[in-house]
Amino acid sequence: MAVRAKTLAGRLWIALLILVCAVILMVAYALWPTPTRSIMATQRSPAPGRRSGFAANPSTAHELEAGRDSARGSDIYVDNCAACHRSNGEGARGAFPQIAGNPIVLSADPSFMIRLVLSGSALPATAAPSALAMPAFGWRLSDLQVAQLLTFIRGGWGNQASSVSAAQVASVRAQIERTPRDDGGRP
Repeated sequence: MAVRAKTLAGRLWIALLILVCAVILMVAYALWPTPTRSIMATQRSPAPGRRSGFAANPSTAHELEAGRDSARGSDIYVDNCAACHRSNGEGARGAFPQIAGNPIVLSADPSFMIRLVLSGSALPATAAPSALAMPAFGWRLSDLQVAQLLTFIRGGWGNQASSVSAAQVASVRAQIERTPRDDGGRP
């Protein structure tokens, strides 16, 4: 009986230690500063003299959460983007940028967004254990799928940006393929 009590007490201490660590990690994540130089800070805003084209509208989130993804590109968003950027388009503060009202999404020229989806991106590592990154989707999505995805994103959650064509995606993809890589050509 005494051995069982010691074993149970040891397990309780381990469970308590795990719980305390989890709470510390959650508090640290909530208080983690947003990187000062993010991908957002390096990109173009909407064209001069043009309004941002954003008025918050939760209907996109409601449709995605209800499983009604009838808009072209919404199924691609759910399969590839929603895990990080969420169905409400708000992302996760300090980790994954929001899509709703994002100036890069609303930019008059969608070429940066196209390049981002095709090639991915990584934030510079700061004090975090590792750099946050968005994977490249160019290897798995066709030009038409990228165009549909970005048209959905640029028109969802209240965003009011122009649609993206498969020809625009093909043009950016060709530019990427002509650009020498600095990583030795590794995918």
